[in-house]
Amino acid sequence: MTQVVSMDSVRRVWMGSLEITELIRRLGIRTLELPAEAAQRLGAIRAATGLKLPDCCVLHAAETSRAAVATFDRTLAARARECGLTVVDSPDPA
Repeated sequence: MTQVVSMDSVRRVWMGSLEITELIRRLGIRTLELPAEAAQRLGAIRAATGLKLPDCCVLHAAETSRAAVATFDRTLAARARECGLTVVDSPDPA
């Protein structure tokens, strides 16, 4: 299953000896084209969720590719679940 990742800003991050870019490659994350006809659906997602457009693009990509949403953003995770999408996120602290 392909996963869509949302990042507020992309930075070089080291996790042990692996760079985040290597982790992304290993997960099989890929770029998806956003066709012009997606505009209407993106508007509907924005109206329904109140999310900013970049997050709406994440939900649209997950919908169209039948992928899970991977995020640390609790609001995005909640809205994705409300849309019936599978979410991979961090566990709530105990």
